[in-house]
Amino acid sequence: RSVVNITMNDSSIMLDELVVTAMGIKKERKALGYAVQDVKSEELMKSKTSNILNSLTGKIAGVSVISKGGAPGEGATIRIRGVGTLSNSEKSNPLIVVDGVPMDDISFLNTQDIESISVLKDASSAAVYGARAAFGVVLITTKTPDKDKTSITYSGDFAFKTPTTVPDFVTDGYTYSERFYEAYSAWNNYSATPKNINKSQTFSTAWLDTFKQRKEQGITDEYEIGSNGEYIYYGNTDYMKELYKDQTFAQDHNLSVSGSNGKLNYYVSGRYYGYDGLFRYNTDTYNTLNLRAKGSLQVFDWLRIDNNTDYSNLEYHNPLNVGEGGSIWRNIADEGHPSSPLFNPDGSLTMSGAYTIGDFIYGKNGLDTHKRILKNTTGFAAKFLDNKLRVNGDFTFSNTDNNSTQIRVPVPYSKVKDETIWLSTKYNDLKESVRATNYMAMNLYTEYEETFLDSHYFKGMVGYNYE
Repeated sequence: RSVVNITMNDSSIMLDELVVTAMGIKKERKALGYAVQDVKSEELMKSKTSNILNSLTGKIAGVSVISKGGAPGEGATIRIRGVGTLSNSEKSNPLIVVDGVPMDDISFLNTQDIESISVLKDASSAAVYGARAAFGVVLITTKTPDKDKTSITYSGDFAFKTPTTVPDFVTDGYTYSERFYEAYSAWNNYSATPKNINKSQTFSTAWLDTFKQRKEQGITDEYEIGSNGEYIYYGNTDYMKELYKDQTFAQDHNLSVSGSNGKLNYYVSGRYYGYDGLFRYNTDTYNTLNLRAKGSLQVFDWLRIDNNTDYSNLEYHNPLNVGEGGSIWRNIADEGHPSSPLFNPDGSLTMSGAYTIGDFIYGKNGLDTHKRILKNTTGFAAKFLDNKLRVNGDFTFSNTDNNSTQIRVPVPYSKVKDETIWLSTKYNDLKESVRATNYMAMNLYTEYEETFLDSHYFKGMVGYNYE
């Protein structure tokens, strides 16, 4: 046959899922669900993390969550479809909206309060939220109570945590010293002998020979007093073991009460998270408290009042190391010689101890952060003319206090009994930082829709926004 007749029949597939974005505008999901994707509460609960953004890791295509570090309360960076600019990566941050209110920091949010997270990845999100949504939008919706149901929910998590990976250093003092001597000699073409192991321990070939003899004879005493009265060390110290606990304890408690009787809906929740810290001395403790009260009242058939109050309190102690002004791990790499113990016989710190873990043992250097956030949104929804005319409005205020106290003082150590030397005397200061941020926003919009002459439909909206 040279001619084939083909007839194609119409097939209409209706989209039955909608998502409310801003100003009451509804946006249909694409059929493949790619431009707008959701993560429900059940999925978020599977990730045992104190940061809500980390719960999104691996759950949405095209969305990358990059943790800023492993410290408690450390934030994360979210990228939707990659980085938008190379000049300033912070400009690639998506807009984050919690219950209709833009937020810069959501690390304090209680994961248990989240009903769902929607991510808008296409460019049309900018048509609703403006230029701030150029790199996508993350919409977070908190829980609301089930109708005609009262429930009390408690969950508690208790965890013992251990370091995932700890560097496997040489901890035998003689082996370390002998390898140090060989490396130093080779670096100098075997034409020089070191006088010190870096800064903090005296070295000589006679001392190395004595160390070898003591090891072969099974002598475990780590100290001698030289003819000049200074301590001589023959240690076998594992500085990483002295730095970290074998395990630490964390606890997470959540309690919520919700109910509804048709006219009054309420959801009240509280959360406490405590982390005892990973360091053995002057540890990095972290505590957060979250409270939320959310409810609505149907005052009349045509008027509903809503209110959503959220309070968060965060306290974090971060121990500081001032030995060389660098990090604790860099200072251990420089001066944490296994051949030198942490303490002298009289209980004072050795010079190697003071340069490394001594700050933590001394217990006075640290940065204490205290952050408080209070946010409240009050809104109303009114309908008139058989629900043809609708008026909606809300007012939000948010107060954030972000305070910190930093203390740096010199660390004492000894080379001779009853003689104190102070390390890093240039660090002797107290720094107080007080920051307060106040935010207000108001939305008011009116919708009117009418169907007339059976086949004509009209809908219009007028809105006002203030921030």
